[in-house]
Amino acid sequence: MFVKNAQRVIALLFFSLAFPFYALAADPETISIGLAGPMSGQRAVFGEQMRQAAELSVDKINASGGFLGKKITLEVGDDANEASQAVSIASRFVSKGIKHVVGHWGAGMTLPASDVYADANVLMITPASILSEITEKGHSLVFRTVGTDKQIAEKMSEYVKKSYTPKDKILLIGDQGAPAARSVMKFFGASLASASFNNKAEEYYAEGTKDFSALMTKAKDIHPTVIACFCYHVEAALIMRAARSAGITSPFVGWDVFSAPELWQIAGATGEGTVFVSDPVFAYSPAAKDFIKALEDKKITPQVYHFYTYASFQVLQQAITKAQSLDPKKIADVIHAGTFDTVIGKISYAPNGDLKAAQYETFIRKNNAIVKLEAK
Repeated sequence: MFVKNAQRVIALLFFSLAFPFYALAADPETISIGLAGPMSGQRAVFGEQMRQAAELSVDKINASGGFLGKKITLEVGDDANEASQAVSIASRFVSKGIKHVVGHWGAGMTLPASDVYADANVLMITPASILSEITEKGHSLVFRTVGTDKQIAEKMSEYVKKSYTPKDKILLIGDQGAPAARSVMKFFGASLASASFNNKAEEYYAEGTKDFSALMTKAKDIHPTVIACFCYHVEAALIMRAARSAGITSPFVGWDVFSAPELWQIAGATGEGTVFVSDPVFAYSPAAKDFIKALEDKKITPQVYHFYTYASFQVLQQAITKAQSLDPKKIADVIHAGTFDTVIGKISYAPNGDLKAAQYETFIRKNNAIVKLEAK
């Protein structure tokens, strides 16, 4: 708690010292929109999706007249998926007078950054952070254009409860350094326990681990019927490979990060049969047709955070147009009350800033492809 408060105080001090300079330097004829995410580091693949979608969004918005007749520019902040860097990025945005931000990606970054934005009356829409705590803090200018940890966990447990029995041994493996992963794992375990699935074991690994042989030695002694992996894409792939090398044949169950193509490239044949819960395939939606073409014209393969980021900009544009104001509070009032047409379909928001409805689906890796798993 002391560290979090210290980060917040430092951010506010930075803002108070730097704001006058940037306020004088701002161009009154343009509007800067902040985009924050991991543009470097191990999660950069997700930040790149956000940046690509944001750039297409800005081009389209400017082609249609901008925000209230003013052209918009994109201010990209690389938080490198590190909390301290996220606070620095948030402070820099505030110091430059930026009042609207799409980001961050990681929950551990979005959480402290949201405090900085709230203190400066900056509107924030995260296209990726699922941690429930982000919107439970009561910040009225914070929104989430993605589902939550509870929703993912419930969908995962729904599959496990239908496919296995309370007697089966379930091994939960989690990334100790990832708040969202730990949270989904917690809700998943609680949901199973509510249905008397109590034959569980939990194992954690340190963030950034590459060698999982010791973890697999423990897993082999547990004799799991199924392994639920709350891991990011690279680590998940390495765990699959390590498990098969150790002679563990248990099937894997995963969460939304398993939609990343890089996971399957690294895992290869060891990922076959893995079941995971993720977002709907937005590429099949008529609402996304033009956006997909715009991506493909740039030789970009559409991925999940392309859609959520682009949708966040669509919400922002439609809300500003309806509010006829750039005031974050007036825009937030419109977002809370409205329904928005986006590439992920029609969406609306609950009072806390979450989506009123988030649809997750279940998929399986089969014959070197991702296939939607039909309900039993």
